[in-house]
Formats: sequence, structure tokens, C-alpha cells
Amino acid sequence: MINVPDDSTYEDLLNIMDINQELVILLNDGKAVPIDDIVVEGTVTILKAISGG
Repeated sequence: MINVPDDSTYEDLLNIMDINQELVILLNDGKAVPIDDIVVEGTVTILKAISGG
């Protein structure tokens, strides 16, 4: 479990975890969330976006 200060955004969470926000998709309780939303309690899933050609 990771605790973040009140009013932290998902971007702040990724920064704490040293994860590049350009490479992931965030879900909270299975629903996509914008990077600039305030973190709410729940199960956050971080999916690595894969692209190729």
C-alpha cells in the first residue's frame, strides 16, 4: 500500500513511484482515470502501454 498526501494527483503518485506517465494507463477500481485527477481511495492499477510497428 502506498499513502500519498491529501489532494495528490495521480501524476504525483507516479512521480513518487518514479514511473514515466507517458508510458502507462491508470485505473482505479477498474475505471480509467485522468492523470490530473485527485487520488481517491481504491485499488489503483498501473498498466504499461505497449506500442510498436
